[in-house]
Amino acid sequence: MNTMKRLILSTLFLTFPLAAQEIKGLDKEFYNAYLDSLPNEKKQRLEMLQKNLVTVLKRVIPREDPDHGAAYAPNIKAETMQFEEILPNSPFVRGMQKEIPGFRMDKHMFIVKSGPYLIYAAFAVNPRLYVTGESQRFLIRRAEATHE
Repeated sequence: MNTMKRLILSTLFLTFPLAAQEIKGLDKEFYNAYLDSLPNEKKQRLEMLQKNLVTVLKRVIPREDPDHGAAYAPNIKAETMQFEEILPNSPFVRGMQKEIPGFRMDKHMFIVKSGPYLIYAAFAVNPRLYVTGESQRFLIRRAEATHE
């Protein structure tokens, strides 16, 4: 019976893997897991920019349009606004500089659209990197929001 136990035990050890075993490719798995754990800078910068633009909208709209803006401002979210960074060499920016009294270009300029509002917001500091306020702004309230 002793030999029978030995035979059964040796068969079990050969068929079941040991708890600690060498696996190839763990270095690759670790490296990929490390890269996946790093923060996504592009996403963080977009979130910071959206936060700054929403703050500008919530502050400027009620001040510039006291009749309608106070009711509209609490509903402003990053998902409901559209924005575009504009460049100084744009013919429209040159036109704005010529036509709008006091218009001044800055390093970081954006047009932000939310509902019936269009806002020009300029920043001296990069709003993608820092919490900052606008250095200049102009607001236009259209009679109706167009769905373009």
